[in-house]
Amino acid sequence: MWLPILGGDGQTVALETGEVFRGVDVPQYWDGEQRVGKEIGRGLGVDGWVAWDIYLFYPPDAVWSDAGPPAPDALLAQVNGAVVGAKGTLPPRGDQSRLPAEFRERADVVGEPEELAELLSQVAGRFLR
Repeated sequence: MWLPILGGDGQTVALETGEVFRGVDVPQYWDGEQRVGKEIGRGLGVDGWVAWDIYLFYPPDAVWSDAGPPAPDALLAQVNGAVVGAKGTLPPRGDQSRLPAEFRERADVVGEPEELAELLSQVAGRFLR
């Protein structure tokens, strides 16, 4: 899901960036009004937060409904220059004070941005079967 957050974000840029997924069976969507980002934020209990730069992991039987998205089994995001994970996703590491107050009961700092690919692989491995 692509949505405008930073200056210069737009559907054209999203489509160009999405080319990294060419040949992979992953649907991509443009959300110019940030509806999904707002709903994900609300569903995670952080009203008013537009969720972006996040990675949500669901079991195969997860059901999305008009009531909103289901709670993910695991979550990683980049927040305040750190990679954070929902509680229980990965062990806490690093300076936990970088975590915004509204996330402290829900998430931990689990790594640094340059480690994101490896952290995603660790979490995704649990969902591959």
